[in-house]
Amino acid sequence: MHNHTHVVLFVNRERVKDWSVREVFNRWRNFYKCPPLVQRYLDDIDDQAFSEAEEKILLEYAEEYRRRLCSVSWFMRLLNEYIARKANKEDDCKGYFWERRFRSQALLNEKALIAAMAYTDLNPVRANLAPTPEESDFTSVKYRINARRARKSPLFLKPFSGCIDKRGRSALPITLDSYLSLVDETGRYVRNDKKGTISSSLQPILDRLELEAPAWLTISCQLEDTFSGPIGTPIAIVDFAEQCQYGRTPNVTNATRYLM
Repeated sequence: MHNHTHVVLFVNRERVKDWSVREVFNRWRNFYKCPPLVQRYLDDIDDQAFSEAEEKILLEYAEEYRRRLCSVSWFMRLLNEYIARKANKEDDCKGYFWERRFRSQALLNEKALIAAMAYTDLNPVRANLAPTPEESDFTSVKYRINARRARKSPLFLKPFSGCIDKRGRSALPITLDSYLSLVDETGRYVRNDKKGTISSSLQPILDRLELEAPAWLTISCQLEDTFSGPIGTPIAIVDFAEQCQYGRTPNVTNATRYLM
């Protein structure tokens, strides 16, 4: 969007745990300059040896970088810094670019995930910046459509059910065809601001997600207004709040109304 971004992220912590120390350092070096000791380790000149104290420090660096590489906060820091630097260079200015720090919401089940994806992909259509999803710049749905036209799998996006993925990533809960149909039909409703029933072509998708048409339209068009915290079923929200040791349980009224 012209003044904000939306991203739907999946953090694969189990995969990060399997990275070797060298892989962690190499990944971190893509973003920041490493300390001299880490650089020595990566250069591996003459098969040099490290003292016990140096090896301990290297392991501490590796664990810290491993934590950062699977942190949503660090991801957003890198993304926002990159955008801010480019924007300031383009405008020939200095100083803060973003008004405030990012806000994140946990997606606790498949219904919440698909709703958040559709909400994000339809932002340009809702803002009249693009007439159709396939013409909306900087969206994952356009990226997926272009990849499909080229008979390729998007490199940095989670695959849909039924797609062949050579990298062994887990799949999203619906097929790409179903998702594109869902986004297109929902987009037609939002763009034309028409009252009425949802197209019958959407019923199999809504049945599978156990969502009724009015509830789907509410959460896919007004996700941020409907939920201010974690998104999911009431039970999932309560469990999440307990695990995160929240002082109080987030409001579950809309979770009961739209995601039960």
